[in-house]
Amino acid sequence: MKKVLIVDDEKFIRNGLESIIKRKYEDKYETILCSNGIDALDKVKNNEIFFVITDIRMPDCDGIEFLKKLNNEEIKIPTLILSGYDDFNYAVEALRYGAKDYLLKPIKKNELYECIEKIEKEYDLAMENSNKESIELINEVSNRFNIILLNERLNDEAIKEELAKLCQGIDESSYYLAVLFKKDLMMIPETERNEKYDELLKAIIRQEEKVSAFVDNQGNLNIIYSDINAIADIKNWINENKKYGYCCGVSNNLIDFNQFRFGYKNAILALKSNLIYKENRRLTTYEYVLEKSKTIVQNELVEKLINLIGTKRRDKIVEFLQLIYAEEVVREHGIVYLERSNEKLLENMKSYLDQQISSNLELKHKLEFISNILNFSNYREFYYELKELVLYVDELLFEMRRALCDKSFIGKAIEYINDNYSKNLSLTVVSNVVSVNYSYFSQVFKEHTGENFINYLRNIRVKKAQELLREQELKVYEVAEAVGYSDSKQFTKAFKSVTGITPQEFKEKQFIN
Repeated sequence: MKKVLIVDDEKFIRNGLESIIKRKYEDKYETILCSNGIDALDKVKNNEIFFVITDIRMPDCDGIEFLKKLNNEEIKIPTLILSGYDDFNYAVEALRYGAKDYLLKPIKKNELYECIEKIEKEYDLAMENSNKESIELINEVSNRFNIILLNERLNDEAIKEELAKLCQGIDESSYYLAVLFKKDLMMIPETERNEKYDELLKAIIRQEEKVSAFVDNQGNLNIIYSDINAIADIKNWINENKKYGYCCGVSNNLIDFNQFRFGYKNAILALKSNLIYKENRRLTTYEYVLEKSKTIVQNELVEKLINLIGTKRRDKIVEFLQLIYAEEVVREHGIVYLERSNEKLLENMKSYLDQQISSNLELKHKLEFISNILNFSNYREFYYELKELVLYVDELLFEMRRALCDKSFIGKAIEYINDNYSKNLSLTVVSNVVSVNYSYFSQVFKEHTGENFINYLRNIRVKKAQELLREQELKVYEVAEAVGYSDSKQFTKAFKSVTGITPQEFKEKQFIN
């Protein structure tokens, strides 16, 4: 097992982190706990540590001092640092000394898992390319830019101070942010993507142009520049290399480093705007977005569409989808209109399906996926997926509302299972028999019986098998077939999981008795 070192002077945090890691990686990692950097350094020297999680502020030897000692002794171990909201400068210093990532307290388990998965991916790549020095998934500069974008608790002074260091040569009183996106690059490993971005920057930007660049947490390449010629160079390169499929969104003119976050959001909005035009503009400025954003969302139409969902009036639903989302309508009104319409519709569907979303991961994924137009190759693909999702939710809500008035279908379903357990039954078959949506049937069935469909059917079949083994002189495979199992090995496995013994052992026990 790989060893993970957790360093924090607070016992409950050490134990909490250990618990979070063991919850998901119990068979993968062995955890070692320390309360300070001195003890941690000793553990590193005497153990093969896979990665370290350390707090920044600790007595005796804090996280920064610990990282310095690792550097001095040329010990390279992936390190995640933990920090309070007021430790920004410490976090930056830790990243400078080679920390892999920065987690803000209180720690969110999903963020920690994401960091661990990144470390694992880096390790796997390094093993595959042992003769080649691997590039870090997120370099120091990108980390520092992303901290500014993601940590909303940073004050204006801290942002300005950090951006002044990161954007040397950039005129704070007049600069732009360009975001470059290529869908195919989102599918490849981050190290390979970053290599391609390095090549791209060298191809686009002239040596005399002062720019800063980083990769955001979505995997997009961001270029910050003051020289207005840089945008012309980016546009020319994109147009000359259309085969690569890049598109770009450019912010408005920014006049202060405190407008950086605002400029980033505007550049992303401009980037999304590229996908709604047939001529495929490839590069769109925020000024163009503003020109197209004078029309407000057609609230009445969106409200009527929301009210129709769950009525199973498909033709009417499609009619309103066309009125709101038809390609020519969206092209006329622009990306802001589309974003607001989509946000309003999806928020309402999520509120209707709150309980469903928690148990239906596929539906949750679809709602999240459709909320970002950059997930699609073109607008038509987006519209098709949105229409399919709305019609699916319409059917689901219709079934839920009908079932709320009449839950007798569960009784019918159980009766059908009891009468037909020997046949090739499945959740789909039974939900179709009682004419109820598959997902909703699954949820209500579990609520009613206390177990999922597969376990319920298995238990019924095993119970019937026990009766046959007691009362009739049948071979095990004959009993298996009689209760719905075509494979006697599968039957034996199911029988043992319920009773603790095999069918043959059960049969012999009955004979002895």
